[in-house]
Amino acid sequence: MKKWADKKHHHVEYSMGDLVLVKLHNILRHKDVHKGLTRRYEGPFQVLQRVSSVAYKVELPKKLKLHPVFHVSMLKPFQEDKEDPSRTESSHAPIGATAAYDRHVEQILADQVLRKHWCKPKREYLIKWKGCLRTSQVGNPLKTCGSSRSRSRFFTQRMRRERRQNR
Repeated sequence: MKKWADKKHHHVEYSMGDLVLVKLHNILRHKDVHKGLTRRYEGPFQVLQRVSSVAYKVELPKKLKLHPVFHVSMLKPFQEDKEDPSRTESSHAPIGATAAYDRHVEQILADQVLRKHWCKPKREYLIKWKGCLRTSQVGNPLKTCGSSRSRSRFFTQRMRRERRQNR
């Protein structure tokens, strides 16, 4: 068994000051976001010290509020791209980032009722937000669209008006 396990693993060592990427994909994943839309590795972060033969302490931002010691299987060396430094930048938001701004609805593009077996039906809206690109339009359940009561009344009244006009 050891023979087969050793084929998959290799010995990795980092020194103090090395830049590494940390696999936070499983630790900080938000349940509403599909795992394919989040980054697998975050970073680069600086290695502060070696804790044991297979664990390293990494300098993390304080907003993540995580224990900074990781197993080597969760670390990956950061390789900076000399030709095109912007290639290492990701278009996805970091896992720990939260949006604390008030979003304003520009237009409701569509709505649908999702019915799943043994669940209550949920209404979702395709919303165009003011100041956002077309690629950022997402189907949102009613509860994530700001203050639920005021926005829900606004959405239902607006959708009724649009349906009456289309008759």
